[in-house]
Amino acid sequence: MCVERLSVEMLSHLLTQMGRNVRFQIMKGELTKVCNVVVLAGLLAILALAVLPLLDVAVSPWMRVAYAVAAGAVLVARLLTVRDGGNSLRERRLRVLLVVAAALICVSAWLLFRRDSGPTDWVAFLMAGALMQAYASFMLERLDNAKKS
Repeated sequence: MCVERLSVEMLSHLLTQMGRNVRFQIMKGELTKVCNVVVLAGLLAILALAVLPLLDVAVSPWMRVAYAVAAGAVLVARLLTVRDGGNSLRERRLRVLLVVAAALICVSAWLLFRRDSGPTDWVAFLMAGALMQAYASFMLERLDNAKKS
């Protein structure tokens, strides 16, 4: 209790030293970089956790939870960066397609927790999300290269 009060007092003192109108804003470029790192880490975790059942490793509850957390992190990061597209309608649609791909991966995580779903139902949604992710990523890269040329 005393430590919590002390830390709250220190924080309030620090904020008053910085000024009354303190706003915690992350620059748009920094947010994009952080979201890209989150997407990369989340997709790598999803890949690792999806390969383990194929190698006859028993699926434990912590693996399901880790898969769901990684899928949720990818979805949140994609939602935060969906407006980073330029003026091109095609680029905006491809970014929305990335969000849909992340949502399909979240559906696959939800299917891991359902008792009445088949043992490989989640794989179908994962593959659909992965294919959409790959297509949209390659096309966005192609658009970026065309803009630079």
